[in-house]
Amino acid sequence: MLKSSHMILSVKLKNNFHIAFLPIVISMILLCTGCQQPLQSVCQASRPTAPAHIMSACIDVEGKVLGGIKPCSKVYLFKISSLNYTVMMAEISNGQSVKQECENVSKSFKFNCLYPGKYAFVIPATSYNNSVGAPLPYEFDCANISLIIAFQGGDSKYMVGAFSIIQPPVENKTGCKKNPLSCLKKRGSLYIECPLDQG
Repeated sequence: MLKSSHMILSVKLKNNFHIAFLPIVISMILLCTGCQQPLQSVCQASRPTAPAHIMSACIDVEGKVLGGIKPCSKVYLFKISSLNYTVMMAEISNGQSVKQECENVSKSFKFNCLYPGKYAFVIPATSYNNSVGAPLPYEFDCANISLIIAFQGGDSKYMVGAFSIIQPPVENKTGCKKNPLSCLKKRGSLYIECPLDQG
């Protein structure tokens, strides 16, 4: 019998019971097939990838807290639109962090996969015991990407270390990636040699 273009297949058993099992089996197969594929494609599509010509754009950034920080305090990461002090502090006060990590016993921390742009590491002033100091990233220069500290300081509520991850033109490379000591006059004591494999 045909009903709405769907055929119901029945099997007659000894006790005159009819079991309409084919539509149920087909529905289960279609349901499972239909829910697995879209889920995978959505997850893959939402995963950020670096542009093909800049495979090293997503980098891990390590940092260190200056001052007498309380153990296991949180370091907050903000994506900021400007390195101007007034704009930056307003965005930190009124915005939300994009990530957070805990500093370890050596007062260090690490944020994974940051793309070129302007950022600020932020710690509430209440997280310090006595002396306060900004959370700062390690600066470096690589062949096609650099990290530069732009600001350290804060106000009565927050201690801030602002920085940029940039892709400098070839003519502006510092040439310091092999010998970080030669960069200390240009940068600060948190300058390290290129931490990436790109050299």
